Amino acid sequence: MFNKNEKIRERLEKIEEAVNDDTAMHELTEHYRPLILRTACSVCGRFITVHDDEYAIALEAFCDAIRRYNGQASPETYAKVVIRNRLIDHMRASKPSAISLDAEMETGFEPSDEIDSERQALAEATRAEIAELSAILQEYGISFTELPSVSPKHEKTRHECGRVVRFLCDSPKLCTEMRRKKALPIKEICQNCIIPRKTVERHRKYIVTATEVCIGCFPIISEYLKKYLPPRSALCADVPV
Repeated sequence: MFNKNEKIRERLEKIEEAVNDDTAMHELTEHYRPLILRTACSVCGRFITVHDDEYAIALEAFCDAIRRYNGQASPETYAKVVIRNRLIDHMRASKPSAISLDAEMETGFEPSDEIDSERQALAEATRAEIAELSAILQEYGISFTELPSVSPKHEKTRHECGRVVRFLCDSPKLCTEMRRKKALPIKEICQNCIIPRKTVERHRKYIVTATEVCIGCFPIISEYLKKYLPPRSALCADVPV
């Protein structure tokens, strides 16, 4: 047990040192190169080498993850999430033709192996995000599949809940408290957002889910659920994850 704790402490010390030391960061990226490559290969659905653009993107994402790491999860898990999301954003931006894939298939177009691989990678990444978010929500007693039914139906209520989510995203301490207690800080919400307590309690599951999505690394889910969630760009803040 002592040796295990020593190794964990040494690893965290190296990460802390790498934040402000380029040499230490280089040494860390060399140590974690296999993890970076494995994650990139998994997301892209093909073999990736250090000479590929995808590796450069994954490497940059890894460095960003190290700089932002605050101990909420293991550094490896957090880095893989950031790498995965960065590569997915890159794939979606660089392959706009994939959006019209269904239409092309209707006209007899045979999709290339590359697009098939990307579709598979995106599907796997989506399943991974759903599994990750479902595990988080389960701690609150919330099921991911409940989201459509617990989302506010009226525009006024959606706006009120959106203000609550925005307030929480801009309040790292309250987000930390919410995650620790697995409950909304209702008193602070009602005082700062001027919203009836009954509204907050009735839409607790929606507010918790929207907040976790917006402060977490869930770009795919955010896109799929944008009809239920407030705009991500209006809610995202520099909140520890």
